Parts: sequence; C-alpha cells; structure tokens
Amino acid sequence: MYKNLSYVTLSFFYVNLIGYFFHFYVSRKLGPVFYGEFMVLYSVYLTVANVSVIIGNVAIKEIVENFERKYEILRFLRIFSLSVGVILSLLLIINYKLLARFLNLQDVRSVFLIPIGTLILFPTSLEKGFLQSTKQFGFFSLLNSFELTIRLVLAVLFLYYGLAVFGALLSSILSVLISLFILVYKNGHLKGKISKIPLKNLLYLILYTSPGGFIIYLDSVFIKKTLDPTIAGLYASFSVLGKAVLLLCLTLNSVFFPEFVFLKKDFRKMVKVVRKSNLLVSLIFVLSILGVLLFGKAIFALVFGKQYVSAFKYLPYYLGALLPLTLNVYFMSIFTALEKYLFLLYANFLSYLLGFLFLPLKTINQYLLYVGIINLIFYLLYLFLFIKLSQERINKRPTFS
Repeated sequence: MYKNLSYVTLSFFYVNLIGYFFHFYVSRKLGPVFYGEFMVLYSVYLTVANVSVIIGNVAIKEIVENFERKYEILRFLRIFSLSVGVILSLLLIINYKLLARFLNLQDVRSVFLIPIGTLILFPTSLEKGFLQSTKQFGFFSLLNSFELTIRLVLAVLFLYYGLAVFGALLSSILSVLISLFILVYKNGHLKGKISKIPLKNLLYLILYTSPGGFIIYLDSVFIKKTLDPTIAGLYASFSVLGKAVLLLCLTLNSVFFPEFVFLKKDFRKMVKVVRKSNLLVSLIFVLSILGVLLFGKAIFALVFGKQYVSAFKYLPYYLGALLPLTLNVYFMSIFTALEKYLFLLYANFLSYLLGFLFLPLKTINQYLLYVGIINLIFYLLYLFLFIKLSQERINKRPTFS
C-alpha cells in the first residue's frame, strides 16, 4: 500500500504544479470577473467528474470482491457507464440554458461543453477504476500526469487564439478524451463474456457513492449565484489552492478505498487503516496551513497576480474549513465499503446543499464559516458512529490518537 501511496503522491505534486501553471495563465488572461465565471463552470464540470467516480468506485468494489471475473465485470460496466453518460448528457443538453440562468452565467456557449464532458467522463472513470482495482497505480499516476500536461498545453493554445472561458474549459474536456483512448487501449479485453451485475445492486452502490461526488465542489458552484462577481473571482482564486490540498487527500483515498473494501471482513485491521487515513489527512492540512502562513503569500501573488492578492488572507481559514469536509468524504467511502448509514450520507449532502440555496451567505467570511461548521458537525457524527460500529464488531473501542 505504501508504494502505491508514493506513486499517487508524486503524481499529485506534479499534477498540481502543472495545475498552478494552468491557473496562472487562465486567471491572468481572463481577469477576476471572467475567471470567476470560468471557475463556476469548471466547478460544475469537476462536480460531474466527481460524480462519475461513482462508476469507478462501483468497479473497484465489484472487481475486488469478484477478482476472478474482473474482465467480464469490466465489459458489463463499460456498457453501463456509457449508457449513464449518454442519459445524463442528454438531460444536460435539454436543460443547459436553465443551468446557465440558475448559476448567473453569461457564456451560454461554454455551458454547452458540460454535457459533452459528461459523456466522456463516465467511461473514463470506469477505466481508471479498473486500474485502481487491479493495483496498477504506477500507470494510473503516469496517465493523470500526462492528462494534466495536455490540458495546460491546450489551454495556452486556445486562450492565445482568443477562445476565453470556452477555450479554458475545452482544454480539460479534450485532455480527458485523449486519456480515455489510452485507457481503453491499455485495459483492452473489449470482446468476451459479460458478467451482468443486477441493476438493483448497481443502484444500491450508486446510492452510496453519490453524495461524496457531489459535495466536494458545492461551495465553488454557487459563488456566482451568491457573491458579487468580483468577490466570486477572488473566492475562486484561493479556493483553487485550498482544493489542491483536498484533492491530494482524495488522490490518496484512491489507494485507501480498495483497502476499505478488502478489509471490511477484518474489522480490527480496518480500524487501523481508518485511523491512519484520518491522521494522514489531518497532518496534510495542518502542514499546509503552516506552509501557507509561512510562505504562501509570495506563491499566491506569483500564481494569480496583484489583482488577486487581497484574497490571500482567506486561504488559511478556507483550509481549516475544508479539513472536516475532506474527512467526511473519507468516511463516505468507508461507509460505502461497509454499506452502512446511507441515510446519514444523504443528510450530509442535502443539508450542505440547502444552506447554499437558502441561507443569506453574502460575504466570504459567512461562506467559510458555513462550510466549516456544517462539515464539522457531520464529521463528529461519522466518527461517533464508526467508533460505535467498531465496538460492536470487535468488542474493543478503537482510539484515534
């Protein structure tokens, strides 16, 4: 497991270095107002990407539990993932103007890219999930690095030719499409027997894995609807850096989740892995906050430029608010592996969503306070229930210290 963690960690740092160059270029080319608009669209796209990970997690769970039939399951899930992508894409195409109005976006043409991306993301997530389930983390990490490199090259090219918000978003979609072709070639086994998974089982797993995919980018999706356009652009700048830390932890969770599935019948070992994952996430955020306080302002100014510097003061607080959210996503994956507490996962997601829809969050401080408090409440609930469950399974209260 440690070798696989090192693969994805090294890849993550390279990917984020490339990501900073991407936002360095895009934020300067677009300016705060249009960069804020891009980040809303990009957050919607990333939300779809995280929802598509549901298919990857279904593949991981089914293949780890039925490894001798891995290719038969892969072939069935290819049909399923493509079908889901087509259905969701059609729904988004039908409603893309409504989505643009709801999020207060001006560039309707760019909104139309979201359904195109959706069609590509679901099959891609499945193929990446197959790599994870078969523990091919070296290739998995290399591919992610290649994908983000292509995104940067395309973004520079498209913005140079004046494609603005549309071009910045198009670069992400085309880079994923290239990854999909590589993955299908790598994983192969297009022909052969198909091992059907009952639709009831699939829907059950999808119900468990859905909330974690939606919850990550909710705060960024609603900034243009809730905040002044310029303030939304400032929020977008520090949220990019904050989300980088969250995404590091989620990248590591791509290694932890198969372990959670594998160890669900050995709860004593499961508790040890859960404790390690919680401590690792907490340590990453604490070190990140310290790094931001010591060195962050110069890096922030370098990445985004002087017009965004006033937003830097919010970054340490944003990281603090994201810590419980990240731990919640880990617990969502843990309870998905265990198939427990489905109601609580949806209570977490719906409560978080309703706050953005109905609370009068007009300032960045209010926004950050809301993100931190509601996720801390649910983290404490998750932790309490996991400790209670572990007592029942092994008759020994685990410690999280």
